[in-house]
Amino acid sequence: MARRRQHGGTEAVAEGTSALDDLSWLGLPSMAAAPARGSRATPARFANLVLLAAREVARSRTPSRQREAFQALLVALNQHFPTFYRTRLARDRWVRSLWPKRGGGRLIRLARISRAIVAEFL
Repeated sequence: MARRRQHGGTEAVAEGTSALDDLSWLGLPSMAAAPARGSRATPARFANLVLLAAREVARSRTPSRQREAFQALLVALNQHFPTFYRTRLARDRWVRSLWPKRGGGRLIRLARISRAIVAEFL
């Protein structure tokens, strides 16, 4: 049975997957998962999934690799898609709380992976 998740008036429907699973299919590195059936990568759906995943990551005891991968996605979006980041993500408190405190080679490498995949549909 499909569950509905809502954030900011936009719904994402997934067959038993979390927003992190959906994001891994759309571009979040180091979390391999099969794409949700019938999913389409659109900017609106992607923004909704990022917001939902930010809440999941911030509220849970997510392994540090997943947290780093999500932070790298945020960095890539802010650097290479600043208008998208500013208009759809920057004001969310969960996104702000997950902004990396310090960078490093791993963060840069993960951000490059995210950027390359996300660039296909943003």
